[in-house]
Amino acid sequence: MNVVKVLVAGDRFILPEILLEALARHVPGAETTIIKGKWPVAPFVQIGEVYEAEGDEGALIRALEGCEIAFVHASPFTEKVIAAAAPTLKLITVGRGGPVNINVAAATAHGVRVSNAPGRNATSTAEHSVAMILAAVRQIVDRHNELVAGAWRGDYYAYENTPPEVRGSTVGIIGYGAIGSRVARILNAMGAHVLAYDPYVAAKDMPDAEKLDDLDELLRRPSILTLHPRLNDETRGMIGADQLALLPEGA
Repeated sequence: MNVVKVLVAGDRFILPEILLEALARHVPGAETTIIKGKWPVAPFVQIGEVYEAEGDEGALIRALEGCEIAFVHASPFTEKVIAAAAPTLKLITVGRGGPVNINVAAATAHGVRVSNAPGRNATSTAEHSVAMILAAVRQIVDRHNELVAGAWRGDYYAYENTPPEVRGSTVGIIGYGAIGSRVARILNAMGAHVLAYDPYVAAKDMPDAEKLDDLDELLRRPSILTLHPRLNDETRGMIGADQLALLPEGA
């Protein structure tokens, strides 16, 4: 029986030990080569033609020698790396929502399959998004900074200075994927009226939001707007000055 050789490439965020545990459950007995990157202590950078990557191409090529599978997080799979590993490499599986550190076109050209993990961090991102909405609506950061500076403003309790509640507010969500749908679920449970724009999701698949098919219509209605589409050629620049001008005053 042939033993599968796997490169396990983690870092300071996705530890190699975590990847090894998952690998042992699904590919028991695999022979492994392990490398550990420095992200997030070392920042993401563009390496060659790939983005949000960290690591050295030469070291990665050496570690991939004889490997059929690469189980990775942020390693730079450029065309140079893939071409060098392609004689044996058959699969790159990336523990990220999007394989931005993989030259997918080069992998396809060399017969190497690529898989990723959509929604990997969707829950934590959705929770953080709602936390930022609450911080903005309830003016938590500004009031905290004033208190730290020794100021206590009783007039903030005056009716005209009292911020709105999420309950009863209209919230617009752009992008109803793994993150946007979770944000909608949380805000819907809090009593908000949630509107959503996503041309790739049907109304029947938006149980926690009212689907709108026109982006401008959505922008004219909410007091809170939250964006959750993946950045790509289609979405880059979709919200600018003209779109923000459509929002209700005070949104």
